[in-house]
Parts: sequence; structure tokens; C-alpha cells
Amino acid sequence: MSSSSSPMPGKKYAGCSSEERQKLRQEQIIAAGIRLFGSLGFHNTSVRAICGEAGLTSRYFYESFESTEALLITCYQQLMSDFQQKLLLTLKESADINDFINKGLYCFYREVSNPAFAQITMLEVLGISDSVDVIHMGQTRSFGLLMIDTLATSRFAVNVPRARLEALGYSVCGALAFSAIDWMKSGYRLSIDDVVANSRMILSGVVGQLGAE
Repeated sequence: MSSSSSPMPGKKYAGCSSEERQKLRQEQIIAAGIRLFGSLGFHNTSVRAICGEAGLTSRYFYESFESTEALLITCYQQLMSDFQQKLLLTLKESADINDFINKGLYCFYREVSNPAFAQITMLEVLGISDSVDVIHMGQTRSFGLLMIDTLATSRFAVNVPRARLEALGYSVCGALAFSAIDWMKSGYRLSIDDVVANSRMILSGVVGQLGAE
């Protein structure tokens, strides 16, 4: 008798199916993870704290994630995916390479102005485990290739070997990442216009040097 009163798997309950409710709980946990990893840090954030922030019990955490590391990876990937979508839209809307550099840098530093984004994507993912390192390095390399391919092929044929271009893209990513970390750690002391201007000098120099190769 009691079993007939409880929602069956896949049936609607309060207007949502069990799959929809699970997805909603997962989104709550991810949002809580971003807030806590971004403010307290990965090592200071427990499953209990995440569940308290999300307003859920721990059984719902383990329904979607096997560990806080697994949640950190998901938070990182979601933040980076959202950023890359914005960057790709910026690329499509740019009139020329200088416009792309300017708009792309503003897009990047606007994301960095959210401390949780900067903390998670640039600091918290470092040194957690080999598997997290692989994901982070792959994501960084992908971003570097997108950027360097756009810079290198936008105005001229480049005779630089592909391996060098890839290494260059990775180097530029490192420069931007350290600039972003310094900006965040300083409490965003410089204006966004100033940090964009500094980074624009780096990217413009790369474009000019590629043209001279």
C-alpha cells in the first residue's frame, strides 16, 4: 500500500520526472561547489559543507559524484566551457585581428573578475592529482591552440612549424594566466582597461613577430 503512494522511477512528481529532479540536484551541487571551491578552496571544502550549501543530504551528493575531486573537475569543466562559448562568440563578432585581440581579452578578464572563476580554473586545479592535471593541461592546450591559430592565420601565411606554434600558444596562455592570477591576488587593483592594455601588448607583439618569420 505504501509503495503505491511513492513516486515510481521515471514518473512525474511535482511536475518533474525522477531524472529531471536528479539533474536539478546535480546542478545545485555544482553551483555550491563553485561557490565553496572558489571561496574556501578545494582542500578546505568537505562533502558536508557542499551539501549544506546546496541544501541537500550527502546521499544526493554521491548520487552524482564519487568524490569532491570529481565535483571539482565538473566545476572546472563547466566554467571553462561557459568561457569558451563566450570567446567563440566574440571571435565570430570580431571585424579583424586587432578587434579579436581586444574583445577576446576583455572577455577573458571579465571572467577573471569573478574570483570563483579565477580561483578554480587557475589555482584550485593545480596539484590535486595526475588525472586533474591531465584535464587542466589538455584544456589549457586547447585554449592555446584556438588562440594561436586565430592569431597566426588571420592576416598572413605563417611559415612557423606547427610544433613551434603549439608551444607558442601554450606560452601565451601561461603569460595571460599569471597576469590574471596577479590581478585577482592584488584585489583587482588595476582597472580592467589597464590589464587588457598590458596583455594586448603581448598578443600584438606575437602577431607582429609571426608576420616577420
